[in-house]
Amino acid sequence: MAGQVVQYFPELSDAYLQEDGNYGAGASTDLFSELETQVKYGMTPTQALASATIDAATCIGYEDQIGTLEKGKSADMIAVHGDPTEDISILRLGDFVMREGCVLTSSAKNSPAESRQPQTRP
Repeated sequence: MAGQVVQYFPELSDAYLQEDGNYGAGASTDLFSELETQVKYGMTPTQALASATIDAATCIGYEDQIGTLEKGKSADMIAVHGDPTEDISILRLGDFVMREGCVLTSSAKNSPAESRQPQTRP
């Protein structure tokens, strides 16, 4: 996968080349920074989002279980005000987070896990 990224986005080569000669964002980089770096060096926001979702799932052979929002697949999701395909940085401003069927709001993000309950559908 890294070889494909470098082939199609050679500008990312320097941004992702680690001291050991391997490619990757490194342990200290968060997902938001990685997506912003991908866009900074030539990917469209849509391509960067795909790299973190369906492309990553395909890379590890789990595209039938994760990577897209489809019935029967496992997924975490966020909602933001705005269009991340226009401005990838708005992902940092998530208004709604759902993880493992539990809705987490900004006030509940740091609450103990037992206080978060799955939200039922109306």
